[in-house]
Amino acid sequence: MLPSFVLAVSACAVLASDVQAASEPPFLSVNFAADELVSVDASTGVVTPIGPLGVDVAIGLTMARFGGELYLMDAGFGPLPPSLYTIDESTGAATLAATLSLPGSAIDFAEALAADGAGLLAVIDDEPGNSSRSKQVTRVNPVTGVLTPLGRIAAGIPGDDGDLDAVEFDPATGELIGADGAPQESRNYYRRVDPSTGAVTEVGDFTSGDLDGLVNGLYLEGTRLFAVTSGVGPSLGSIAEVEYTGTATSLTSVTPLVAPGGSFNGLVRATRDCPADVNGDGLVTPADFNAWIIAFNTNAPECDQNGDGMCTPADFNAWILNFNAGCA
Repeated sequence: MLPSFVLAVSACAVLASDVQAASEPPFLSVNFAADELVSVDASTGVVTPIGPLGVDVAIGLTMARFGGELYLMDAGFGPLPPSLYTIDESTGAATLAATLSLPGSAIDFAEALAADGAGLLAVIDDEPGNSSRSKQVTRVNPVTGVLTPLGRIAAGIPGDDGDLDAVEFDPATGELIGADGAPQESRNYYRRVDPSTGAVTEVGDFTSGDLDGLVNGLYLEGTRLFAVTSGVGPSLGSIAEVEYTGTATSLTSVTPLVAPGGSFNGLVRATRDCPADVNGDGLVTPADFNAWIIAFNTNAPECDQNGDGMCTPADFNAWILNFNAGCA
């Protein structure tokens, strides 16, 4: 058993810079009309197919990355029950991880998926037939699919019956940032949710004509919040960037998607050769120092920074070298 790792030095003393990153990697999304994983160039909007999922998903899917795995959650609108999958992002192939279950309660549909520092969080509709659609925030066991209830989001908030079509975890506030598309009003409401209580704080909404369609995927990167919309009518939707401070948002840019066809849900950054990015947020920052300490103390795979197949104190020096090398 490895001893707990304690350092008496500041991470800043050994790091070459606060942030190391190469050119931005593309995003990943799912074309649920074709059941395939795609990459999306945020600067051009060009959508490139990667490969078929191999399962029949329906509108309502969301994605999140945690512990080196890319997870897809299918809402259960189609022929399959609410389910969790792992995705091979090089081929698009989906593997069933678990069918979701909520002990003592039914699942009408699985609304949105995000990852915090401890694992996966899912927003679930557990009140079939309830038109107000209050939501339950749950902790997801990715092996068994069992959901543990946390806080409940009250019914009656603005939007499409108070849905949260996409969520992302904000480590700065410990809250979920959520988007709720209201088709009747062509609005996308942005709100913060306390996972432990379900308490909601409205952040704002975007009614710009440039934001084409309803938000169905969010990805938070520091103070940059990215969204993918599925489009309306003949439109293929768009990739939008939002300047996000935790208490306010402002639309920075909107890029129409360029694709031969489809409808898109879910949004994550594609991975790259970046071993120092221990927390998997797509950047190398001092936050990865704390993440490496946790990986060391739990003997997690991300601890092994020198590629020798072991988790030892030598991996700390290897992490520093990897940090200063940045991302390929």
